[in-house]
Amino acid sequence: MLSVFFLSAAIVLATSSWGLLSVPGLLFAVAGIIFSLRKQTGYAAICGYVPAVGSFIGQSVVGICISCTLAACLFATAAVTASIVLLKEKPGRVALGVVTLVVSMGIFIFQIPEYHVMANATPASVSSVRKEHKDKLLYYFSPSCKFC
Repeated sequence: MLSVFFLSAAIVLATSSWGLLSVPGLLFAVAGIIFSLRKQTGYAAICGYVPAVGSFIGQSVVGICISCTLAACLFATAAVTASIVLLKEKPGRVALGVVTLVVSMGIFIFQIPEYHVMANATPASVSSVRKEHKDKLLYYFSPSCKFC
């Protein structure tokens, strides 16, 4: 069952646009598949928690990517499912993993940066945006930028 979540995350990462964490995510997915097939649920849980937490925190800083969010949710589902099996044996480690996951999801949900599309901006509109949001980090997207 766990391997299905890891395989789904690998498919999502492999078929979407490549980013900074795509290759590490694929490596964690492959490792999670191997550990889940070998019934090593502790290592499988780690292979779920690490990329999920990293992805949620990374997206809260850089910006939201739909395929990355889907893969992170699949990794988190695999981690929580593996943790259910481990709950009686290692409750402290399971609690640490779940708390870390919940905190990273909270950071992801409540610290989403503001985005402003600057394709049709005039100098006056740019200065008004800067005056309104002096205390927040602003991200600008341009349709001519291949990285946006």
